[in-house]
Amino acid sequence: MSAMGSMVLLLEESYDQTYLAYVNEYEKDAQENLIENLEAQYHLNGNWEFIRNNQDLWTDVVAENFARAKIKRDREYESLLINDIAIDPLLQEEEKNRMSRREKRFYRSNIALIDSTRSHVVGQTDFLIEETEYKPLVSEEKDIIGFLVARPLARILETPEIEFSNLQLSGIKITAIVIAVLTLILSIPLSSYLVKRINVIGDGTKQLTSGNYNFRIPESYDDELGQLTDDFNQLATTLEENEKARNQWIADISHELRTPLAILRGEIEAVQDKIRKLTPETIDNIYSEVINLDRLVKDLYELSMSDIGALSYNKKEINIVEQLQQSIYFYQDAFESDEIELMFNVNFEGNLFVHADPDRLSQLFSNLLSNSLRYTDKRGKLEITVAKKLNKVTIEFNDTAPTVVQADLHKLFDRLFRVETSRSRNTGGSGLGLAICQNIVDAHQGKISAAQSELGGLKIMIELPWVK
Repeated sequence: MSAMGSMVLLLEESYDQTYLAYVNEYEKDAQENLIENLEAQYHLNGNWEFIRNNQDLWTDVVAENFARAKIKRDREYESLLINDIAIDPLLQEEEKNRMSRREKRFYRSNIALIDSTRSHVVGQTDFLIEETEYKPLVSEEKDIIGFLVARPLARILETPEIEFSNLQLSGIKITAIVIAVLTLILSIPLSSYLVKRINVIGDGTKQLTSGNYNFRIPESYDDELGQLTDDFNQLATTLEENEKARNQWIADISHELRTPLAILRGEIEAVQDKIRKLTPETIDNIYSEVINLDRLVKDLYELSMSDIGALSYNKKEINIVEQLQQSIYFYQDAFESDEIELMFNVNFEGNLFVHADPDRLSQLFSNLLSNSLRYTDKRGKLEITVAKKLNKVTIEFNDTAPTVVQADLHKLFDRLFRVETSRSRNTGGSGLGLAICQNIVDAHQGKISAAQSELGGLKIMIELPWVK
C-alpha cells in the first residue's frame, strides 16, 4: 500500500513537472512568434493605433500564435518535425477555432502589449507584479517600439493543458486506489493461506527438534513452499535413518563387547569355583579372548578417529607397487600355510607414485589381505593386479570361493557387518576392517567398491590418484 502511494506521488510530481515544461515551452515559442508578428504589423502601420484597445483583434492575434506554437510543439514531440517546417495554414486555423472561449480568454488575460513609454496598448495588465517579464519589441532601426508583458511561466498553473494533466492524474489515483483495495481484499485470504502452510512447517520443525523423526508433512504442492515441504520430509527421513543407524551401531558394539567379556568371565569364574584348573590351556584361552577384545577396541577407536577426522595422515610420494609388495611379503607365509596361492601382477612398466601415507596404505592392504586369508577356502587363490587407468591407479583383489551374494555387496563396508553371522569370532573378525578401509581410501581422495569375482569369490577394487 505504502509503495503504491509513493509511486503515485512520484508519478504526480514527475507528470506535473514534465507537462508544465511542455506547456511553458510552446507558450514561450508562441510569445516569440507573437513578438515577430507584432513587429511586422508595427512596420506596416507605423504605430500601435491599429490594435490599441481592440480586444477582439488582440484575442485573435494571440490565439493564432499560440495555435501555431502548439501544433509545432506537438509535431516535434511526435518526431514529425526535424526543422522548422512551415505550418499548414488550414491546420493552424482549425487549431485556433478549436480553442474554447475560456482558453482564448486565459491567454489574453496573461499577456499584454505596452508601448515604448510603457503606456497600455492592449490586453489586461492587472497581473503585473515585480517578477513580470518585459520582452522588448524593436523596429527595423533597432529602436524599442514597445514591450510584450507576460505572467511568469512558472506561475502558469491553470492552463487547460494543466487541467487535462490533473484529470489524468486523478484517473491514475482512482486506479491506484481500486488496485490497492483489490490487493487488500485478495491478500488477506492469501496471506492467511500462506501463514497456515508456514505454521505447519514450523510445527514440523519443532517435532524434529524434540526427537520425533517419524513426523512427516502430508501436504505437497507444486510451488516453492511445496518444495520446502518435500525438503523437510527428506530431512526427517535422513534424520530417522541416522537415528536408526546410531541405535544399531550402539547395539552392535554392545553385542561385540559383551561376547568376549562373557567368555572371559566364564573362564575366570570356572577357575575360581575349582571347576577348571588354571592350566596353560586355560590361560591361552583367556589370552586369546583378550587379544580379540583388544583388536575390537582398537578397530573401534581407529574408526571413530577416522570419522571425526582425527587420524593423522603424513602423506608423501610413494611407489605404490613397492608399498603393496611389502605388505604382501608379510602375508606370504600365512597364505602358504593355508594352501592359498598368492599372485601379484603389474600391468605397466616403470614406477608409479601416489601421494599417500605409507602407514595407512599398509593398514589398508593388510586388512584386505587378512580378509582374503580369512574367508578364502583352502587350496584357493588370491590374485592382486595393479594397473594404470588415465590419471588413476587401480588395484584389484580377486579371490576364489566362497563369494558374497549380490544383495550383500553394498553392505560390506558397513560397520560390524558380517556376511555369515554363524561364523566364529576367530574366523569372522570384528566386522570393522572394510569400514576402516573405506575411510582410508576416502582420505586419499580415492574410491573402493566390491563385486563378485570372476574367480568365484570376492573382488575388491581400489582407485587412487597417481602423481604424474
